[in-house]
Amino acid sequence: NIKYDYIVLHRHGVTLQGIDFDTMVAGYLLNPTRRANNLDALAREYLQHTPISYEEVAGKGAKQITFDQVEVEAATTYSAEDSDLAMLLTHEQRPRLTSYELDRLFHEVEMPLVEVLADMESNGIRIDAEILEEQKKILTRQIDDLRQSVFDTVGEPFNLDSPKQLADVLFNRLGLPVIKKKKTGPSTCLL
Repeated sequence: NIKYDYIVLHRHGVTLQGIDFDTMVAGYLLNPTRRANNLDALAREYLQHTPISYEEVAGKGAKQITFDQVEVEAATTYSAEDSDLAMLLTHEQRPRLTSYELDRLFHEVEMPLVEVLADMESNGIRIDAEILEEQKKILTRQIDDLRQSVFDTVGEPFNLDSPKQLADVLFNRLGLPVIKKKKTGPSTCLL
């Protein structure tokens, strides 16, 4: 998560340059459906290793302390492992990006965005509230029109946000073919 480090260091007057690799970004590119792309999840998947958790060194809940209060030896072990895992993951992920022909996307699009996103998070972004509100009204009207069109096609209103009701309409009333099934019945999601 080099973006986090970039933000923290930038707050203290240090600007990183030559950022080359982020295991979280690579993890996402290699498997966009993975729930977590943090160091712990990636280390378990690629290295079959469960890292020391932050809670193990800092505690959790009301008893959690800030990292500057962690004993130096524990903080050193935790930090060294994080650094080592990031290096080991880089060695695992870099050739995979190449084999999936994702290295150009990674280096030319995703990695340059890390700094841009970090700057946006640090500085915020400026928006024109009036234009945003007008766009909201336009999109809301379009959504309402589409909903009504669906209801007109079916002949009655139903909860479009209910997968069960949507499946009933699509597959039972309209007779559309089932492309994908789940344990609970036909899937309304194609992904």
